[in-house]
Amino acid sequence: MSDDFKIYGVAGRPILYSKSPDLYNPLLEKLNFNGRYLRIAGHNFKDILNLIRILDIEGVNFTAPFKQQALDSLELSGEISEIVEEIKTTNIWYKKTNKSYKDNTDLYGVNRFLENLPLKKKRIACLGAGSTAELIYFYLKKNNIDFDIFNRTQTKSEEYKSLYNKEIKNLQEFMQDILDYDIIILLIPFYASCNLFRKIRLNPNQIIYDVAYNSKFFIQKSKKENFQYIDGSNWLIGQTQRNSKLFFDIDVSSQELFNNYQKYKNKKNLPIVLTGYMGAGKTLIGQNLAKRMRRRFYDTDQVIEKRINMSVAEFFEKHTEAEFRELEQKVLKSIINIKDSVISTGGGIVENHSLLNLIKERSINFWLIADPDECFYRINLQKRPLIKDKDISYYKALFNKRKKLYAKAADVIMLTSNKSITQSVLKIIEEIASL
Repeated sequence: MSDDFKIYGVAGRPILYSKSPDLYNPLLEKLNFNGRYLRIAGHNFKDILNLIRILDIEGVNFTAPFKQQALDSLELSGEISEIVEEIKTTNIWYKKTNKSYKDNTDLYGVNRFLENLPLKKKRIACLGAGSTAELIYFYLKKNNIDFDIFNRTQTKSEEYKSLYNKEIKNLQEFMQDILDYDIIILLIPFYASCNLFRKIRLNPNQIIYDVAYNSKFFIQKSKKENFQYIDGSNWLIGQTQRNSKLFFDIDVSSQELFNNYQKYKNKKNLPIVLTGYMGAGKTLIGQNLAKRMRRRFYDTDQVIEKRINMSVAEFFEKHTEAEFRELEQKVLKSIINIKDSVISTGGGIVENHSLLNLIKERSINFWLIADPDECFYRINLQKRPLIKDKDISYYKALFNKRKKLYAKAADVIMLTSNKSITQSVLKIIEEIASL
Protein backbone atom coordinates (compact mmCIF):
# COMPACT_ATOMS: atom_id res chain seq x y z
CA MET A 1 0.00 0.00 0.00
CA SER A 2 1.20 3.51 -0.76
CA ASP A 3 3.36 5.19 1.91
CA ASP A 4 3.43 1.84 3.74
CA PHE A 5 -0.06 2.56 5.10
CA LYS A 6 -1.30 -0.38 7.19
CA ILE A 7 -4.85 -1.59 7.77
CA TYR A 8 -5.90 -3.58 10.84
CA GLY A 9 -9.39 -4.41 11.96
CA VAL A 10 -12.02 -6.34 13.86
CA ALA A 11 -14.09 -8.90 11.93
CA GLY A 12 -17.48 -10.34 12.84
CA ARG A 13 -21.12 -10.65 11.88
CA PRO A 14 -22.48 -8.16 12.71
CA ILE A 15 -19.58 -5.81 13.47
CA LEU A 16 -20.75 -2.19 13.13
CA TYR A 17 -21.64 -2.13 16.85
CA SER A 18 -17.99 -2.67 17.83
CA LYS A 19 -16.31 0.14 19.74
CA SER A 20 -12.81 -1.25 19.08
CA PRO A 21 -11.88 1.27 16.34
CA ASP A 22 -12.82 4.11 18.70
CA LEU A 23 -10.24 2.82 21.17
CA TYR A 24 -7.42 2.16 18.68
CA ASN A 25 -7.61 5.02 16.20
CA PRO A 26 -7.10 7.89 18.68
CA LEU A 27 -3.94 6.04 19.83
CA LEU A 28 -2.68 5.65 16.27
CA GLU A 29 -3.39 9.32 15.47
CA LYS A 30 -1.66 10.45 18.66
CA LEU A 31 1.46 8.48 17.72
CA ASN A 32 1.33 9.47 14.03
CA PHE A 33 1.08 5.80 13.14
CA ASN A 34 0.56 5.41 9.40
CA GLY A 35 -2.49 3.18 9.51
CA ARG A 36 -6.10 2.67 10.49
CA TYR A 37 -8.10 0.13 12.50
CA LEU A 38 -11.47 -0.69 10.89
CA ARG A 39 -14.59 -2.81 11.28
CA ILE A 40 -14.58 -5.66 8.75
CA ALA A 41 -18.04 -6.94 7.79
CA GLY A 42 -18.56 -10.27 6.06
CA HIS A 43 -21.40 -12.56 5.08
CA ASN A 44 -19.03 -15.43 5.84
CA PHE A 45 -15.40 -16.20 6.66
CA LYS A 46 -14.46 -16.37 2.98
CA ASP A 47 -15.42 -12.69 2.63
CA ILE A 48 -13.02 -11.83 5.45
CA LEU A 49 -10.21 -13.78 3.80
CA ASN A 50 -10.84 -12.00 0.49
CA LEU A 51 -10.75 -8.58 2.15
CA ILE A 52 -7.49 -9.49 3.89
CA ARG A 53 -6.05 -10.43 0.48
CA ILE A 54 -7.40 -7.45 -1.51
CA LEU A 55 -6.39 -4.83 1.08
CA ASP A 56 -3.27 -6.61 2.35
CA ILE A 57 -4.57 -6.30 5.91
CA GLU A 58 -1.87 -6.60 8.57
CA GLY A 59 -3.87 -7.89 11.52
CA VAL A 60 -7.41 -8.91 12.48
CA ASN A 61 -9.22 -9.39 15.77
CA PHE A 62 -11.90 -12.03 15.15
CA THR A 63 -15.23 -11.99 16.96
CA ALA A 64 -18.30 -14.21 16.62
CA PRO A 65 -18.89 -16.19 14.48
CA PHE A 66 -15.39 -16.36 12.97
CA LYS A 67 -13.06 -17.35 15.83
CA GLN A 68 -12.97 -21.10 15.24
CA GLN A 69 -12.68 -20.64 11.48
CA ALA A 70 -9.72 -18.31 12.03
CA LEU A 71 -7.98 -21.03 14.04
CA ASP A 72 -8.73 -23.81 11.54
CA SER A 73 -8.06 -21.81 8.36
CA LEU A 74 -5.15 -23.05 6.26
CA GLU A 75 -5.29 -19.91 4.11
CA LEU A 76 -4.75 -17.79 7.21
CA SER A 77 -1.54 -19.47 8.28
CA GLY A 78 0.55 -18.43 11.25
CA GLU A 79 2.69 -19.50 14.16
CA ILE A 80 0.36 -20.57 16.97
CA SER A 81 0.99 -19.32 20.51
CA GLU A 82 1.18 -21.61 23.56
CA ILE A 83 -2.10 -20.30 24.95
CA VAL A 84 -3.89 -21.08 21.68
CA GLU A 85 -2.46 -24.59 21.80
CA GLU A 86 -3.84 -24.95 25.33
CA ILE A 87 -7.34 -23.52 24.93
CA LYS A 88 -7.87 -24.43 21.24
CA THR A 89 -9.26 -21.05 20.19
CA THR A 90 -7.82 -17.88 18.71
CA ASN A 91 -9.07 -14.33 18.34
CA ILE A 92 -6.22 -12.57 16.55
CA TRP A 93 -4.07 -13.08 13.48
CA TYR A 94 -1.35 -10.62 12.57
CA LYS A 95 1.81 -10.12 10.53
CA LYS A 96 5.09 -8.86 11.89
CA THR A 97 8.65 -8.93 10.52
CA ASN A 98 7.73 -11.18 7.58
CA LYS A 99 6.01 -13.76 9.79
CA SER A 100 2.36 -14.42 10.70
CA TYR A 101 0.98 -15.31 14.11
CA LYS A 102 -2.22 -16.61 15.72
CA ASP A 103 -2.77 -15.73 19.36
CA ASN A 104 -5.51 -15.32 21.95
CA THR A 105 -5.80 -12.03 23.77
CA ASP A 106 -9.35 -12.65 24.97
CA LEU A 107 -7.86 -14.11 28.16
CA TYR A 108 -6.38 -10.71 28.98
CA GLY A 109 -9.90 -9.36 28.63
CA VAL A 110 -11.32 -12.15 30.81
CA ASN A 111 -8.78 -11.40 33.54
CA ARG A 112 -9.72 -7.74 33.56
CA PHE A 113 -13.41 -8.60 33.29
CA LEU A 114 -13.42 -10.85 36.36
CA GLU A 115 -10.36 -9.93 38.42
CA ASN A 116 -12.12 -7.64 40.91
CA LEU A 117 -15.29 -9.67 41.24
CA PRO A 118 -15.72 -11.65 44.51
CA LEU A 119 -16.34 -15.06 42.93
CA LYS A 120 -15.40 -17.40 45.77
CA LYS A 121 -18.28 -18.96 47.72
CA LYS A 122 -20.87 -17.43 45.42
CA ARG A 123 -23.56 -19.12 43.38
CA ILE A 124 -22.65 -18.36 39.79
CA ALA A 125 -24.80 -18.97 36.74
CA CYS A 126 -23.18 -18.75 33.29
CA LEU A 127 -25.41 -18.46 30.23
CA GLY A 128 -23.99 -19.63 26.91
CA ALA A 129 -21.89 -22.32 25.25
CA GLY A 130 -19.94 -20.52 22.51
CA SER A 131 -16.22 -19.81 22.16
CA THR A 132 -16.46 -16.70 24.37
CA ALA A 133 -18.21 -18.70 27.10
CA GLU A 134 -15.49 -21.34 26.98
CA LEU A 135 -12.85 -18.73 27.86
CA ILE A 136 -14.83 -17.82 30.95
CA TYR A 137 -15.17 -21.50 31.90
CA PHE A 138 -11.44 -22.03 31.38
CA TYR A 139 -10.73 -19.10 33.73
CA LEU A 140 -13.21 -20.22 36.40
CA LYS A 141 -11.97 -23.81 36.40
CA LYS A 142 -8.34 -22.72 36.52
CA ASN A 143 -9.11 -20.57 39.58
CA ASN A 144 -11.15 -23.33 41.31
CA ILE A 145 -14.39 -21.38 41.18
CA ASP A 146 -17.64 -23.31 41.06
CA PHE A 147 -20.31 -22.39 38.51
CA ASP A 148 -23.35 -23.72 36.67
CA ILE A 149 -23.76 -23.66 32.88
CA PHE A 150 -27.07 -22.99 31.15
CA ASN A 151 -27.77 -22.95 27.45
CA ARG A 152 -30.62 -23.18 24.96
CA THR A 153 -29.26 -26.48 23.59
CA GLN A 154 -27.25 -29.30 25.16
CA THR A 155 -25.21 -30.32 22.10
CA LYS A 156 -21.90 -29.75 23.92
CA SER A 157 -22.86 -31.62 27.11
CA GLU A 158 -20.39 -34.50 26.69
CA GLU A 159 -17.57 -32.14 25.73
CA TYR A 160 -18.22 -29.92 28.74
CA LYS A 161 -18.34 -32.88 31.11
CA SER A 162 -14.85 -33.75 29.92
CA LEU A 163 -13.42 -30.23 29.91
CA TYR A 164 -15.08 -28.63 32.94
CA ASN A 165 -16.75 -31.52 34.77
CA LYS A 166 -20.03 -29.69 34.19
CA GLU A 167 -23.34 -30.57 32.61
CA ILE A 168 -25.17 -28.04 30.49
CA LYS A 169 -28.53 -27.29 32.03
CA ASN A 170 -31.59 -26.08 30.21
CA LEU A 171 -32.44 -22.38 30.33
CA GLN A 172 -35.85 -23.26 31.76
CA GLU A 173 -34.09 -24.56 34.89
CA PHE A 174 -32.24 -21.26 35.15
CA MET A 175 -35.46 -19.28 34.89
CA GLN A 176 -36.93 -21.30 37.78
CA ASP A 177 -33.88 -20.72 40.02
CA ILE A 178 -32.77 -17.31 38.75
CA LEU A 179 -33.18 -15.51 42.08
CA ASP A 180 -31.02 -18.09 43.87
CA TYR A 181 -27.85 -16.97 42.07
CA ASP A 182 -25.56 -14.25 43.40
CA ILE A 183 -23.80 -13.65 40.09
CA ILE A 184 -25.13 -14.15 36.56
CA ILE A 185 -22.61 -14.01 33.71
CA LEU A 186 -24.21 -13.35 30.32
CA LEU A 187 -22.31 -15.00 27.46
CA ILE A 188 -25.06 -14.94 24.87
CA PRO A 189 -26.01 -12.29 22.25
CA PHE A 190 -27.40 -9.14 23.86
CA TYR A 191 -30.76 -9.47 22.10
CA ALA A 192 -31.15 -12.97 23.58
CA SER A 193 -30.30 -11.64 27.03
CA CYS A 194 -32.89 -8.88 26.71
CA ASN A 195 -35.61 -11.31 25.69
CA LEU A 196 -34.75 -13.67 28.54
CA PHE A 197 -34.80 -11.03 31.30
CA ARG A 198 -37.57 -8.79 30.01
CA LYS A 199 -40.24 -10.14 32.39
CA ILE A 200 -37.95 -11.02 35.31
CA ARG A 201 -37.38 -8.71 38.28
CA LEU A 202 -33.95 -9.21 39.87
CA ASN A 203 -32.97 -8.70 43.50
CA PRO A 204 -30.84 -5.72 44.62
CA ASN A 205 -28.09 -8.05 45.89
CA GLN A 206 -27.61 -9.75 42.52
CA ILE A 207 -24.82 -8.92 40.05
CA ILE A 208 -25.14 -9.20 36.28
CA TYR A 209 -21.88 -9.48 34.36
CA ASP A 210 -22.41 -9.01 30.61
CA VAL A 211 -19.78 -9.55 27.91
CA ALA A 212 -21.78 -7.18 25.68
CA TYR A 213 -21.11 -3.48 26.08
CA ASN A 214 -23.99 -1.87 24.29
CA SER A 215 -27.03 -2.97 26.29
CA LYS A 216 -29.18 0.04 27.15
CA PHE A 217 -31.80 -2.47 28.26
CA PHE A 218 -29.75 -3.70 31.23
CA ILE A 219 -28.49 -0.24 32.16
CA GLN A 220 -32.09 1.00 32.45
CA LYS A 221 -33.26 -2.20 34.14
CA SER A 222 -30.49 -2.07 36.78
CA LYS A 223 -31.40 1.51 37.70
CA LYS A 224 -35.06 0.57 38.01
CA GLU A 225 -34.55 -2.63 40.02
CA ASN A 226 -31.39 -1.56 41.87
CA PHE A 227 -29.19 -4.57 41.03
CA GLN A 228 -25.56 -4.20 39.96
CA TYR A 229 -24.88 -4.35 36.22
CA ILE A 230 -21.32 -4.54 34.84
CA ASP A 231 -20.84 -4.52 31.07
CA GLY A 232 -17.99 -5.88 28.96
CA SER A 233 -16.00 -2.65 28.65
CA ASN A 234 -13.26 -3.95 30.95
CA TRP A 235 -12.92 -7.05 28.77
CA LEU A 236 -12.57 -4.85 25.68
CA ILE A 237 -9.99 -2.63 27.38
CA GLY A 238 -7.90 -5.56 28.63
CA GLN A 239 -7.92 -7.18 25.21
CA THR A 240 -7.09 -3.88 23.49
CA GLN A 241 -4.09 -3.34 25.74
CA ARG A 242 -2.58 -6.65 24.68
CA ASN A 243 -3.53 -6.27 21.01
CA SER A 244 -1.91 -2.81 20.93
CA LYS A 245 1.35 -4.36 22.04
CA LEU A 246 1.22 -7.23 19.53
CA PHE A 247 -0.08 -5.20 16.56
CA PHE A 248 1.63 -1.83 17.03
CA ASP A 249 4.29 -2.28 19.78
CA ILE A 250 2.34 0.25 21.86
CA ASP A 251 2.14 0.14 25.66
CA VAL A 252 -1.07 1.91 26.59
CA SER A 253 -2.69 2.53 29.96
CA SER A 254 -6.15 1.22 30.74
CA GLN A 255 -7.15 4.77 31.74
CA GLU A 256 -6.32 6.15 28.29
CA LEU A 257 -8.34 3.38 26.65
CA PHE A 258 -11.23 3.99 29.03
CA ASN A 259 -11.16 7.70 28.14
CA ASN A 260 -11.37 6.78 24.44
CA TYR A 261 -14.19 4.36 25.21
CA GLN A 262 -16.15 7.14 26.94
CA LYS A 263 -15.87 9.35 23.84
CA TYR A 264 -17.61 6.82 21.58
CA LYS A 265 -20.48 8.35 19.59
CA ASN A 266 -23.29 6.19 18.25
CA LYS A 267 -23.93 7.14 14.62
CA LYS A 268 -27.23 5.30 14.22
CA ASN A 269 -29.25 8.36 13.23
CA LEU A 270 -26.76 9.79 10.75
CA PRO A 271 -27.00 9.48 6.94
CA ILE A 272 -25.56 6.35 5.34
CA VAL A 273 -22.76 7.18 2.90
CA LEU A 274 -21.36 4.61 0.48
CA THR A 275 -17.79 5.13 -0.68
CA GLY A 276 -15.52 2.93 -2.72
CA TYR A 277 -13.70 2.50 -5.98
CA MET A 278 -15.45 2.57 -9.36
CA GLY A 279 -17.30 -0.67 -10.03
CA ALA A 280 -17.99 -1.53 -6.37
CA GLY A 281 -21.77 -1.16 -6.87
CA LYS A 282 -22.35 2.00 -4.84
CA THR A 283 -25.18 3.45 -6.94
CA LEU A 284 -27.28 0.30 -7.38
CA ILE A 285 -26.78 -0.78 -3.78
CA GLY A 286 -27.57 2.75 -2.57
CA GLN A 287 -30.78 2.97 -4.62
CA ASN A 288 -32.05 -0.38 -3.36
CA LEU A 289 -30.94 0.28 0.21
CA ALA A 290 -32.83 3.59 0.30
CA LYS A 291 -35.93 1.89 -1.06
CA ARG A 292 -35.79 -0.90 1.53
CA MET A 293 -35.17 1.51 4.41
CA ARG A 294 -37.65 4.10 3.10
CA ARG A 295 -34.98 6.77 2.95
CA ARG A 296 -34.19 9.43 0.39
CA PHE A 297 -31.45 8.51 -2.07
CA TYR A 298 -28.77 10.79 -3.51
CA ASP A 299 -25.96 9.90 -5.90
CA THR A 300 -23.39 12.71 -5.97
CA ASP A 301 -22.55 12.15 -9.64
CA GLN A 302 -26.24 12.18 -10.61
CA VAL A 303 -26.87 15.35 -8.60
CA ILE A 304 -23.91 17.02 -10.34
CA GLU A 305 -25.15 15.93 -13.78
CA LYS A 306 -28.58 17.38 -13.06
CA ARG A 307 -27.08 20.70 -11.95
CA ILE A 308 -24.70 21.11 -14.91
CA ASN A 309 -27.03 19.55 -17.49
CA MET A 310 -24.40 17.21 -18.89
CA SER A 311 -22.83 13.84 -18.02
CA VAL A 312 -19.73 13.55 -15.87
CA ALA A 313 -17.86 12.15 -18.89
CA GLU A 314 -18.85 15.22 -20.95
CA PHE A 315 -17.77 17.54 -18.14
CA PHE A 316 -14.29 15.99 -18.06
CA GLU A 317 -13.90 16.60 -21.81
CA LYS A 318 -14.27 20.35 -21.21
CA HIS A 319 -13.03 20.88 -17.66
CA THR A 320 -10.36 19.72 -15.23
CA GLU A 321 -10.59 17.18 -12.43
CA ALA A 322 -10.00 20.01 -9.92
CA GLU A 323 -13.12 21.79 -11.20
CA PHE A 324 -15.10 18.58 -10.86
CA ARG A 325 -13.92 18.17 -7.26
CA GLU A 326 -15.19 21.68 -6.49
CA LEU A 327 -18.64 20.73 -7.79
CA GLU A 328 -18.49 17.51 -5.79
CA GLN A 329 -17.72 19.46 -2.64
CA LYS A 330 -20.68 21.80 -3.09
CA VAL A 331 -23.03 18.88 -3.75
CA LEU A 332 -21.96 16.75 -0.78
CA LYS A 333 -22.09 19.71 1.62
CA SER A 334 -25.65 20.42 0.44
CA ILE A 335 -26.93 16.88 1.16
CA ILE A 336 -24.77 15.41 3.95
CA ASN A 337 -27.02 16.74 6.72
CA ILE A 338 -30.29 15.49 5.25
CA LYS A 339 -31.83 13.07 7.74
CA ASP A 340 -32.89 9.56 6.76
CA SER A 341 -30.83 9.58 3.59
CA VAL A 342 -28.56 7.21 1.69
CA ILE A 343 -25.77 8.84 -0.33
CA SER A 344 -23.61 7.07 -2.91
CA THR A 345 -20.46 8.92 -3.90
CA GLY A 346 -18.05 9.10 -6.80
CA GLY A 347 -14.96 6.92 -6.52
CA GLY A 348 -12.62 9.90 -6.18
CA ILE A 349 -14.54 11.91 -3.61
CA VAL A 350 -12.00 11.01 -0.91
CA GLU A 351 -9.29 12.83 -2.90
CA ASN A 352 -10.78 15.97 -1.34
CA HIS A 353 -9.60 15.88 2.26
CA SER A 354 -12.27 18.24 3.53
CA LEU A 355 -14.94 15.91 2.10
CA LEU A 356 -13.15 12.89 3.53
CA ASN A 357 -13.38 14.44 6.98
CA LEU A 358 -17.00 15.48 6.37
CA ILE A 359 -17.94 11.88 5.55
CA LYS A 360 -16.00 10.61 8.56
CA GLU A 361 -17.67 12.98 11.01
CA ARG A 362 -21.25 13.25 9.72
CA SER A 363 -22.22 9.83 8.40
CA ILE A 364 -22.13 6.08 8.79
CA ASN A 365 -19.64 5.31 6.07
CA PHE A 366 -19.63 1.91 4.36
CA TRP A 367 -16.53 1.40 2.22
CA LEU A 368 -17.71 -1.03 -0.45
CA ILE A 369 -14.98 -3.17 -1.97
CA ALA A 370 -14.99 -5.31 -5.10
CA ASP A 371 -11.95 -7.27 -6.26
CA PRO A 372 -10.15 -4.95 -8.76
CA ASP A 373 -9.11 -7.95 -10.89
CA GLU A 374 -12.80 -8.73 -11.47
CA CYS A 375 -14.15 -5.18 -11.54
CA PHE A 376 -12.05 -3.79 -14.35
CA TYR A 377 -13.53 -6.13 -16.94
CA ARG A 378 -17.16 -5.41 -16.14
CA ILE A 379 -17.23 -1.62 -15.91
CA ASN A 380 -17.94 0.64 -18.90
CA LEU A 381 -14.64 2.44 -19.38
CA GLN A 382 -16.17 5.08 -21.66
CA LYS A 383 -18.25 6.35 -18.74
CA ARG A 384 -15.16 6.53 -16.50
CA PRO A 385 -13.21 9.61 -17.69
CA LEU A 386 -10.19 9.06 -15.44
CA ILE A 387 -9.48 5.57 -16.79
CA LYS A 388 -11.18 5.34 -20.20
CA ASP A 389 -7.87 5.05 -22.09
CA LYS A 390 -6.04 3.09 -19.39
CA ASP A 391 -5.26 -0.58 -18.81
CA ILE A 392 -5.81 -2.76 -15.74
CA SER A 393 -2.41 -1.93 -14.25
CA TYR A 394 -3.35 1.77 -14.09
CA TYR A 395 -6.78 0.88 -12.69
CA LYS A 396 -5.21 -1.18 -9.89
CA ALA A 397 -2.57 1.46 -9.17
CA LEU A 398 -5.25 4.12 -8.71
CA PHE A 399 -7.16 1.75 -6.41
CA ASN A 400 -4.03 1.21 -4.31
CA LYS A 401 -3.41 4.96 -4.15
CA ARG A 402 -6.92 5.60 -2.85
CA LYS A 403 -7.08 2.76 -0.30
CA LYS A 404 -5.49 4.93 2.36
CA LEU A 405 -8.09 7.64 1.79
CA TYR A 406 -11.08 5.28 1.84
CA ALA A 407 -9.72 3.73 5.04
CA LYS A 408 -9.43 7.10 6.78
CA ALA A 409 -13.14 7.83 6.24
CA ALA A 410 -14.59 4.35 6.74
CA ASP A 411 -16.64 3.10 9.68
CA VAL A 412 -16.86 -0.37 8.17
CA ILE A 413 -15.54 -2.18 5.10
CA MET A 414 -17.67 -4.67 3.18
CA LEU A 415 -17.06 -6.94 0.20
CA THR A 416 -19.48 -6.72 -2.73
CA SER A 417 -17.71 -9.16 -5.07
CA ASN A 418 -19.83 -12.20 -5.98
CA LYS A 419 -22.82 -10.75 -4.12
CA SER A 420 -26.20 -9.78 -5.52
CA ILE A 421 -27.48 -6.25 -4.93
CA THR A 422 -30.06 -7.67 -2.53
CA GLN A 423 -27.42 -9.56 -0.53
CA SER A 424 -25.34 -6.41 -0.11
CA VAL A 425 -28.37 -4.33 0.85
CA LEU A 426 -29.51 -6.83 3.47
CA LYS A 427 -25.97 -6.99 4.87
CA ILE A 428 -25.91 -3.22 5.38
CA ILE A 429 -29.33 -3.32 7.04
CA GLU A 430 -28.10 -6.11 9.34
CA GLU A 431 -25.12 -3.99 10.34
CA ILE A 432 -27.19 -0.85 10.98
CA ALA A 433 -29.54 -2.90 13.17
CA SER A 434 -26.64 -3.82 15.46
CA LEU A 435 -26.17 -0.20 16.60
